[in-house]
Amino acid sequence: MKEAYENCLEKNQLRNIDPAKHVAAKELKEAEFDLEEAHKSFENQNYKWPVIESYYSCFHAARCLLFLIGLKEKSHFCVYAALSAVFNEYFGNEELENYKKAMQRRELADYYASYSKEEAESAINFTEKFIKKVKILYEKLKNLDSRLLRKIRDSLSLKVLDEEKQNAQG
Repeated sequence: MKEAYENCLEKNQLRNIDPAKHVAAKELKEAEFDLEEAHKSFENQNYKWPVIESYYSCFHAARCLLFLIGLKEKSHFCVYAALSAVFNEYFGNEELENYKKAMQRRELADYYASYSKEEAESAINFTEKFIKKVKILYEKLKNLDSRLLRKIRDSLSLKVLDEEKQNAQG
């Protein structure tokens, strides 16, 4: 995914910006709102919308992390590419693959009216887990200074947090 990430940067589909903590917080609230709406749609047996709203909940949660470290995107795929490149060690391949599937499911539901109750339920279940994990990481990162957040972005790794901790102790 690193190659896809770099390609997004080259094509200006991703841009480095100053870490935007206020925008990150707003994106997280939007993610929570979309998840609530997905639940309501499911309860109303309108199974197309939970698939779409669940994906957008994940999308906004992912954007929360990207804005937090100083990345702005212009494409859904580039959100996935950045998430995979920078946060792979945190989410892992399976969870990132599920994010990609959520993106694909949203397209099928939105453009081809292809969805089911089972897919809606699965989408909501994945989204709940994903949002929970994003919130944990957001809480860990939100009070870091901008220099360290940019360092995470530029190194494509959360390991810089461990290095900073060791340097502070050392």
